[in-house]
Amino acid sequence: MAWFVAQVWVLCAVAFLLGAAVTWLLFVRPLRRARPPEPAPEPVTAAVPVAVPAAPPAPPEDPPAPPVDPALAALDTPPVGPPERPGHRARAALDLLGVEPSGLAPPIPQQHGPTDDDEGRDPR
Repeated sequence: MAWFVAQVWVLCAVAFLLGAAVTWLLFVRPLRRARPPEPAPEPVTAAVPVAVPAAPPAPPEDPPAPPVDPALAALDTPPVGPPERPGHRARAALDLLGVEPSGLAPPIPQQHGPTDDDEGRDPR
């Protein structure tokens, strides 16, 4: 079985090398031919040093704050104030829309008791 693993490994290595060679021939070589030659750098002549007055050092700046994702920043800060109750956000949204809640809960319909069919059955 080891010969099979070795054979597969060698075939994979050969396939990779062939793919790399074909890619280089088809994509890299044509780009190198099409690129114009770089001009030679101009010779630098010796310049006479000129005394330049030193500028006063700039005051150190505070490093910029790292970018913060608002959703993640909310996880780092503890909640302030009393905990929210169910419906708190809905009531705040109604206040923003200018809708005045009635303050009364909708009436709950009266539930019926057991029906006659249930009473006539034998509980066993």
